[in-house]
Amino acid sequence: MVEVTGEADTDTAPQLARALREALGGRPVPRTLVVDCSRLGFCSSSGLNELIKARRAALEAGVAFRLGAPSEQVVRLLEVTETDRVFEVVDPGRWR
Repeated sequence: MVEVTGEADTDTAPQLARALREALGGRPVPRTLVVDCSRLGFCSSSGLNELIKARRAALEAGVAFRLGAPSEQVVRLLEVTETDRVFEVVDPGRWR
């Protein structure tokens, strides 16, 4: 699991990308990667781009990729960009 807190924007996107790469590159390779978004207050297009890239990398590695409990702002961003059709979103009860 990768916990994301605060903001995922232009300034923090490199940190998010690094954390997601490290999680996917672990040994053994995880079967599922859940990105805990419950404390992610704001996500810009830069943050969303990193999530999309990580999802693609996860799928190529055979790893299920899920967003956990996204905030209202993140849910709205997913809806507006129609990436809500791409990401699997799970509630905390399914991954904690």
